[in-house]
Amino acid sequence: MQLRIMYHDPSMPRLEQTAQGDWIDLRAAAVRHEGSTYDLKKEPFHYNAGDHFLINLGISVQLPSGHEALVAPRSSTFKYFGLIQTNTPGVIDESYCGSGDMWFQSVYALRAGTLHLHDRTAQFRVQAKMPFVDFVEVAELSSVDRGGHGSSGKQ
Repeated sequence: MQLRIMYHDPSMPRLEQTAQGDWIDLRAAAVRHEGSTYDLKKEPFHYNAGDHFLINLGISVQLPSGHEALVAPRSSTFKYFGLIQTNTPGVIDESYCGSGDMWFQSVYALRAGTLHLHDRTAQFRVQAKMPFVDFVEVAELSSVDRGGHGSSGKQ
């Protein structure tokens, strides 16, 4: 599978996939906060607990027909930055594919911190879009109940 990618900053490290099936890391290029854009090339972005902002990931991608991308925080994003992604996972469909359709990560800060140029805050994977689903309404299901939500226990 080929992904056509446009880097909005020539200094942005190029995306790399380490092994089949792995998620691909994304890096911070700029921040949009309270109507202003902060260029991380000029200075780091300092945020406070309770801030919500968009991290510009510095790329636009043309996905193959019939595919979508899932953008999620890296496992270390909260540990290092105190950020949680507000729309986990972020879904980017194949129609969001123009040169100006930059990828962003919407985050909420649970503690104060600093974001630097090219910090790895997100990751993505490409998958086939869900096929058409035909809903069939029934009075009951023929499967055995597992016991409802949370029924498999704590451990």
